[in-house]
Amino acid sequence: MSYCPSWMPVMNREIPTPVRKIQTGWLEMKLRRMISNRESARRSRWRKKQHLENLTNQVNRLKFENRESKNRLDLVKYQSHVVKRENDQLRVESILLRQRLSGLYRILMSMEQQQLQY
Repeated sequence: MSYCPSWMPVMNREIPTPVRKIQTGWLEMKLRRMISNRESARRSRWRKKQHLENLTNQVNRLKFENRESKNRLDLVKYQSHVVKRENDQLRVESILLRQRLSGLYRILMSMEQQQLQY
């Protein structure tokens, strides 16, 4: 009798038919289970790959959105700086115009006082 792995059916006429059928059925079940496990593992690897691709796409999209947000923030900062500078210039101009108006008002009052004296 030659050596056979325990999972292989022994095809020997000395083994009664019912035992041979049990061994054959057991082997078929084992092979079906092995095929099912391989298919399940293949599907699992495919799902994992899909999930990784989705995460990679999400990372790329978020990096792009982050760059866009930084660009918009930089633009708003620049615009804010420009508006602040213009606002400072307008304040200085307003102060100068008030001083000038005050000086003109004093001149006008002085002229009115002179007219009243004559």
